[in-house]
Amino acid sequence: MKRKLSITGKRTSMILLGAALMCLLSSCAVNDKSENYESVSDEMEIVDSNEVDNGEQHSGTENETERDTVDAGNKQGQVSADTGNGQGNVSADTGNEQPKDSSVEGDEQLPLSAEDNYKAVLLNNGDFISTDMQNKKINLTNIKEVVTDDESVTVAATKFAVMDLDNDGQNEIILWIQINSISDYGFEILRYQEGAVYGYTLQYREFMDLKTDGTFIFSDGAADSGIGKLSFSGNEYAIDKLYYSESQYNSNNELEVQYIANGTSYSEEEFNNDMSHQGEKSNVKWYDLTPGNVESAF
Repeated sequence: MKRKLSITGKRTSMILLGAALMCLLSSCAVNDKSENYESVSDEMEIVDSNEVDNGEQHSGTENETERDTVDAGNKQGQVSADTGNGQGNVSADTGNEQPKDSSVEGDEQLPLSAEDNYKAVLLNNGDFISTDMQNKKINLTNIKEVVTDDESVTVAATKFAVMDLDNDGQNEIILWIQINSISDYGFEILRYQEGAVYGYTLQYREFMDLKTDGTFIFSDGAADSGIGKLSFSGNEYAIDKLYYSESQYNSNNELEVQYIANGTSYSEEEFNNDMSHQGEKSNVKWYDLTPGNVESAF
């Protein structure tokens, strides 16, 4: 009986020991699985974390790329807008400048006024056309050419006057010409016409004692003198004789003198009275030919 119980106890102990071993093995397996699971979980978490970081970095990169794209687009838009504005400004400026340049060129093409032309000639900044030299252009520095080609002679315009000689509403310039310091050689009349200044040279005895009404004394000799005015026609001038005397010899070789007023004969006494009255008129104002006086005159 005891022997059976002993065998039974041994069997029971073996069963229990086996059960214990099974439990131990199961526990170890469970622990290994848990550890493996935790390890895998940890690895998954690491992977997930990396993926999150990479995702964030990728998102950040995408965001930065988008921002760069937007910034580039904005910059391009600004550049385009600036360029467009610049082109618009250039076009506007060009549009504004072209009419301005055109008007300037138009102004340059317009002829100068009579006063500006006279001023240029008197200041040696312009030429005049000499009607006594086949319409050659000269200026005051070589005005000697209208008088002589003698190198030993000095010629200069020393004075000037401004007045309307022919009553056409436009002034002429009268230059007083001096030769070798002698002031009774003659005069150069400057007249503006057809956009240019023309010069007419008169000897002293043709154009003496100029008055403010444009009349003057002319003389061809003691018995041939009178009061006259100038008139112009193209490149020519004429002395219109108002009151004058003229002489001629008759068939008996005797000198006869006629006195004429406005084309009609009249007496010597009347002629002398007219000549006396002429002397009482106001003389034209003469100015020394200096830059200051020219600037004042114009």
